[in-house]
Amino acid sequence: HQATVLVSLKDADISVRRRALDLLFVICDTDNAERIVDELVAHLVVADASIREEMVLKIAILAEKYATDLRWYVDTILKLISISGDYVSDSIWHRVVQIVTNHPQGDLQGYAAATLFVAVSPHRCHETTVSVAAYVLGEFGFLIAERPGMSGEEQFHVLHQHWFNVDTKTRAILISTYAKLANLYEECRPLVAPIFARSKNSSDVEVQQRCAEYASMREAFSPEAVEDLLREMPPFEDKRRSALELRLLETEGEDSAAVTKASMPSEVEQQRALQSAQMLSNSPIEEEEEMPPIDEQEDEQEDAPDYEQEDEQEDEPDDEPDDEEEEFDEEEEEFDDQEESQQQAPDAGEEEPPEDEKDDVIENGSANPVVVGIPKELIPAMRKAFS
Repeated sequence: HQATVLVSLKDADISVRRRALDLLFVICDTDNAERIVDELVAHLVVADASIREEMVLKIAILAEKYATDLRWYVDTILKLISISGDYVSDSIWHRVVQIVTNHPQGDLQGYAAATLFVAVSPHRCHETTVSVAAYVLGEFGFLIAERPGMSGEEQFHVLHQHWFNVDTKTRAILISTYAKLANLYEECRPLVAPIFARSKNSSDVEVQQRCAEYASMREAFSPEAVEDLLREMPPFEDKRRSALELRLLETEGEDSAAVTKASMPSEVEQQRALQSAQMLSNSPIEEEEEMPPIDEQEDEQEDAPDYEQEDEQEDEPDDEPDDEEEEFDEEEEEFDDQEESQQQAPDAGEEEPPEDEKDDVIENGSANPVVVGIPKELIPAMRKAFS
């Protein structure tokens, strides 16, 4: 009944058209996704304004969910922008940027850069196309810089022709792209510097701040630091629910069949997530090695040579003392002799001074210092230290 449902999209009753759109969204799968999406895009040209925003959102979700080739997904979003750009929200083109950034395998990034370069070449194009092209060319424009007519200077001119036709939000993206182009291509630096100088006094705070920081970056930091600051962005974090799914949840509610459909990952998405995880970890998933049977382990232990006993024999100390220990023993005996001589009674002609005089002698330091012997409990530790 797919053909019947597609015909219902042209029904005069708006409720029938909405029901047909919901049903097409639910029955879409990997086998019929391209046909359904292409039919919806073709119908978007004549669709009423009341249903266009919903159609654009659901087409974007289906194209992402069932795209076996992400180049087809990029082409589909660009068609949506060209046909109904005013209804393409920021979350839709943000999602394009995330997918292109997170999938460097293959030629997706180079294909997206070349396609968007061609899309913004005309003097008249939608502002959303300029935003997407500015970001993608700033990140991956170097992949097509060697192609004829797509050098870094050409990329700058193609983007800058739209400078006066876009708002400050898109200009902020263009400024970041200009900084990255100037960092990669020396011929772009004299073209970018006047723009930064003029825009330092912009009434928009974001544009003013970006121009001031990018203009003074090379004076404040070393060339290596500037290279690190302006290199391509790292992959985005893949969340459980994308912004498009959350938008669909807000409009239709948790109990909607379309929300349930969107929240279930397809086989294509699962394979894509696995490839991204392998790329980020740089280590392919390997099968775990099987453990040998217990009997074999015991046999190996019996056959293995007894290295532990050899190590213990090597670690046992020698019975004969070293030369350093003999010298230490002689010094120890001398200290013991001195201690015994001090403990003997004083001579008969000498009287032991009273306690008060002893204290004075100790405080004033007039008496000869007393030689103190080494405590016997410290002798083993000192012998070990010397040895």
